[in-house]
Amino acid sequence: MESHVDGLARDFLYALRNLRKNRRFSLVAIFALALGIGATTVMFSVIYGVVIDGLPYKNFERSVVFRVQNLANVGGWKGRDFFLPDETRAFREQNHVFEETIAYNGIRLQYDNGKSIRYWPRGETVTANTFDFLGVPPLLGRTLSPDDGRLDAPPVFVMNYHVWQSEFGGDPNILNKIFILNGKPTTLVGIMPSRFNAFRVGAILSSVNHPPILLGTSSFTATGWQGSFYPRGLRPADYLSYYAQHFDTVEMCCESTASLSR
Repeated sequence: MESHVDGLARDFLYALRNLRKNRRFSLVAIFALALGIGATTVMFSVIYGVVIDGLPYKNFERSVVFRVQNLANVGGWKGRDFFLPDETRAFREQNHVFEETIAYNGIRLQYDNGKSIRYWPRGETVTANTFDFLGVPPLLGRTLSPDDGRLDAPPVFVMNYHVWQSEFGGDPNILNKIFILNGKPTTLVGIMPSRFNAFRVGAILSSVNHPPILLGTSSFTATGWQGSFYPRGLRPADYLSYYAQHFDTVEMCCESTASLSR
C-alpha cells in the first residue's frame, strides 16, 4: 500500500519532468516565485522596522500615558492629561500598578551664544529617571542620571542628534561645554543617536533645575464647572477662593491687556 510520502515523491518527480519539458515556462515560474519571495521579504522588513520595531525604547509596547477622565461628562469637562507637581509626586509615591513613571513638560528653548539670541526647536524638562525608563544609551557622553534630580545639582542637558548636526556640524568638542539656555548656564552632557526622537525636541533638561510650571485658566467663573470641579451648591462668590486652593495662577483679562498673577 502506497504511503503519503511515496505519493508526494511521485508528484514531485512528475512536476520536475514537466518543468524539464518546458524550460521557458520553468524559468518564468522560478523568476516569479523569486520575485514574490523577495518583495514579501522587503515589505516585511519595512513594516517591521517602521511599525513593529520603529521605536528604540525599552519595552515601549508596554508604556502607557494616563489621564484623568470625567466619566460622568458633566459641565462639559471631559478630562485632562496634565498634572500638577503635587499630583505627579503623589502618583509616583502611591503607585502600585506601574513599574516606573516619568513626567515631562514642554518649554520654549532660548539659546544665547554670546553674539545673538535665537530659539531652538522646543525643549523638554523631564524627571531624572526618564532616560533609565527609555533605555536608550547616548551617542556621546551620558544621559541624565538620578543625581541630576537633586535640588543642588548643576543644570545639565542632553542634545538631539539633528540639532547637533544642523547647529554645530556634528562637532564632538561641544560636549561638556556650557550653554546659556533660557538665561541659565547649562552644561551639555550627552548627545543622543539619530533614531532617538523622544518628545520631538531639540534638547532635554532636568526638570529640577527649572522653575515649576504654574497652571491656571481664565475660566474660573464658568458655571459649567459646577459638579465637575466646583462642589454643587458652591456660591459663585466663593469660586475664586476654592479655585486658589487647587491652581497657582489665574488669568485676569480686560479690554486691552492681559496679565498673569500668582
